[in-house]
Amino acid sequence: MHTLSLPPELLSLVYSGLPTIEDHINLSNTCHSFRSACQLTSPNAILRLAAAQNSIYIDPDPHFLILCCGRQLSSWALADASRTLELRDAFRDGVDGLLALCLKTCGLRIDDIRRMHQTRFRVLKPLYAAVAGMMPENEEGFVFSGAVWLAMDPKPIALQLLIYAELFRCDMDAVLYPGEGLPSFGYELRLEFVKYCIPDPMCSPPHPYLEVLETGPYKKWPTLWTTHNQLALMGIMRCPEWSRCWKSVMSEIGPQFSEPSSRAVEEGVDVLWEFYWKQSLWLSALIMQGIEGIDVMLTVSAGRKVEDVGNGKWRARLTQIRSQVEALKEAPQTHQFFQDGPRVSDAPYLLAEIRACVLGRVQ
Repeated sequence: MHTLSLPPELLSLVYSGLPTIEDHINLSNTCHSFRSACQLTSPNAILRLAAAQNSIYIDPDPHFLILCCGRQLSSWALADASRTLELRDAFRDGVDGLLALCLKTCGLRIDDIRRMHQTRFRVLKPLYAAVAGMMPENEEGFVFSGAVWLAMDPKPIALQLLIYAELFRCDMDAVLYPGEGLPSFGYELRLEFVKYCIPDPMCSPPHPYLEVLETGPYKKWPTLWTTHNQLALMGIMRCPEWSRCWKSVMSEIGPQFSEPSSRAVEEGVDVLWEFYWKQSLWLSALIMQGIEGIDVMLTVSAGRKVEDVGNGKWRARLTQIRSQVEALKEAPQTHQFFQDGPRVSDAPYLLAEIRACVLGRVQ
């Protein structure tokens, strides 16, 4: 019997012996028989093949694959309180622990892999270039030397922001639609992600105000001295160019809720949240749209229109988000860790959460 005359169920067994996702894709492209058999490979098996691929194909490793699984992992963890605890424990093992949980609970189809690689060239590469151009030369008293910044790769820094958005967009939805009882994780779990999956020497144990365990990235934290992830993200999100890019999107959708004074900007994130909370929430809600939100931002920054993204559906989506922000009567509740300390909101606000992690080390 000719091999290709075997039923797809038997041909699919060939895929189980392939070492990487690249081999899987190449084999599926050889003929119709193997293409049909490819469809029977389980999504989890495809994800594991992708994880076994060399780092060039899934660069940056492991952030790219975690980003691919972000929303799926979020939905899985929201379904049960015990899963949320499992997600927290994975955070504490850093991005390697997070990838291990993805491999256990998530899956990807070949179409997902192809779509994400298209996204890499359309969205991620321009984002990497933008992030690299927003070097924080001085962030709250900490001076980035040229050598320190050159030692940092903008790719994982950019994807840390996107993974945060993909995982915790449910928290933003719960704030924007308060009457619907939507499930959410809460600020405490978001802080666990920031502490361990965006590691930084300024957040290393013993921390003066937060519990930071000597686990995950902090098992070997002295090696982090050239990896100031939190400070880099803080500097990027406070960069005037970053704000300008998002204001361009806001202006496409509707008028600003309020324009903070230069004094308010200088006084910091707590003042911005207290007196300009709708504007701050609107900005954070845009960022929390994850890959699609960044796609919109890059598109508008390039001089095109919001309608050019997603066949026009994103204008309606962002208009709805702005309307939800406008309809809120009260600011989301904030939580303070100690007297005169930073506030963290029920709404995802990464800049404030990073500030809570580095406060006490950086002023």
